[in-house]
Amino acid sequence: LLFKTVAKPDEHWADPQAEQLLWCYDAYPVGGAMELMKLRDVVEASLPQITCPTLVMYSTADPTVTPEGSLMVLDRIASTDKEAVSLTECGHVMTLDTGWQGLAERTYRFFADRLPETAQKDAAEAV
Repeated sequence: LLFKTVAKPDEHWADPQAEQLLWCYDAYPVGGAMELMKLRDVVEASLPQITCPTLVMYSTADPTVTPEGSLMVLDRIASTDKEAVSLTECGHVMTLDTGWQGLAERTYRFFADRLPETAQKDAAEAV
């Protein structure tokens, strides 16, 4: 017997109101799992080609993406300018959950710090 979907487990939310902001499917499409595994293989093989500055953020409370997987990505890329940020309170959807403002600020700073000085001034004025 084949199933088209599999029920999703309950999400971990540090901020109970954040779940109201989430829009997504309520079950995992089984047909997409094989495509996702194929994509994962392509991405893993391509990691050594990444040489640009890279910021990886992950949550230790995320039941879907493990910290080990995030750090494996960071370890395998070729960039010498790479950084990992570990978040502890949010779940899988870090951009909606507790601490999303800090995540946004950290992301902004990562890119702004790598801009030429004149572009940094322009970016600061835009905020």
